[in-house]
Amino acid sequence: MAITVADKKLWEKAIEKCKTEKPRVKALAEFGKYEVCGHGGCYVVTWSGKGQEMKAECSCPAGKKGKPCYHVPATSGAFKLAVQTRASARVACAEPTCDGIAVEGGKYCQNCINDAEECLFG
Repeated sequence: MAITVADKKLWEKAIEKCKTEKPRVKALAEFGKYEVCGHGGCYVVTWSGKGQEMKAECSCPAGKKGKPCYHVPATSGAFKLAVQTRASARVACAEPTCDGIAVEGGKYCQNCINDAEECLFG
């Protein structure tokens, strides 16, 4: 269940607990997934969306009920940085490798397309 910011006091409490707990955050292989380990164990936070549409889900008991937990604010900075980094990489990847020589219809050559796909999607 996605966690919302409906109750500002609950979010403030979650942020304060995050500052106190200082959980360990580890990025997982899948984009937007983080493992957060604190005194109560390890849980997975999954982020999706962008801008005003960003939302998070946490595997902890509170998160499963859609309530704010300290695991989400622990990962929010890392997710925002990952989104910005990915956006920057996409701009760099969009540069053609054949000096911008376009083929019919203004499309890039297959080598450029393959390079961009490799850069964006690994």
